[in-house]
Amino acid sequence: MAVKRQWAWRWIALLAIGALAACDSGRVEAPPPSADFTERAIGFLDGLQNPSFTNNREFCGYFGFDANGTFAASGPHRGEADSCTAPFPGDIRVIASYHTHGAHGAEFDAEVPSPEDVESDMAEGVFGYISTPGGRVWLVDWRDGSARQLCGRRCVLPDPDYDSRDVDPVSSRYSLQSLEARFGL
Repeated sequence: MAVKRQWAWRWIALLAIGALAACDSGRVEAPPPSADFTERAIGFLDGLQNPSFTNNREFCGYFGFDANGTFAASGPHRGEADSCTAPFPGDIRVIASYHTHGAHGAEFDAEVPSPEDVESDMAEGVFGYISTPGGRVWLVDWRDGSARQLCGRRCVLPDPDYDSRDVDPVSSRYSLQSLEARFGL
C-alpha cells in the first residue's frame, strides 16, 4: 500500500512540474484562425506589399485580438532583405505571426515559406501568414509544421519586377520536410 501511494505522489509531482513549466514558458497555443480572420490578415498583408518591394525588406509582426475581441495587428517591423524579427506584443492575444518576403530576386526562393519560417511558428505555437513577391499568401500551421497556399499569384499586390522564370514550380502545400528538401537542407 505504501508503495502505491508513493508512486501516486511522484506521478502528481511530475504532472505539477510539467504544468508549471508550460505556464512559465508564456506560450499559449493559438486556435485555428477563422475565415474572417484570414480575410483581414490577407488584406493587411496586401497593404504591406508595396513598402516591402520599395524597400526590399521583409515587414513582420503578429495578428490576434485586442481586449474587445477585435482583429488586431502589431507592428509592422522593418526587417532585412531575407529576415525579420518582431517583439511579441503584450497588448493582443496572438493567433499568428505575419511577414512579407520582400522584393523579387533570383537569389531567394521567396515564393514559398522557408523551413525557418515554419520552425519559428512551431516554436512560438502560432500560425503564420506569409506574402510573397508573386502575390501569393501562405498559412503555416504550427501544429504539424505544414504550409498551405491560401491564394495564388496576384492574390495580393505582386512585385512589378516579379519574373516567374526565376522561380521553381510552386506546390499548393508543403510539409517542413518537403521545404527542407526544396531548400537543400
